[in-house]
Amino acid sequence: MEYLEDRFPEPPLRPAGPEARARVCPLQIIGELQIMIPLVELSRQVDPARRHPPGAAVWLMRLVTGLSSLQAYVGGEPFCGRSAVDAGRLRVGAGSVHASKDRGCL
Repeated sequence: MEYLEDRFPEPPLRPAGPEARARVCPLQIIGELQIMIPLVELSRQVDPARRHPPGAAVWLMRLVTGLSSLQAYVGGEPFCGRSAVDAGRLRVGAGSVHASKDRGCL
């Protein structure tokens, strides 16, 4: 994120103040380590040759854990137009993970 901010300063991706930037840092870490890594691993389940349902279940649980961490950190503050991340809207089907498309953000 810092690279993108430095490379393309407008519009800013991070808040201007040091306190707000410090608050964003854990969100970035949660997003990178606890959400993106499981999503990448789950995306590999799309290929039938690489599909491994028990492994998908593990990565799905790690994703739900990451979303729960995000929800715990954000707390009651509005997040993507909602007051919480709804991990219950995730479903597993044929070795892949889907989010409900009718409601936008998780």
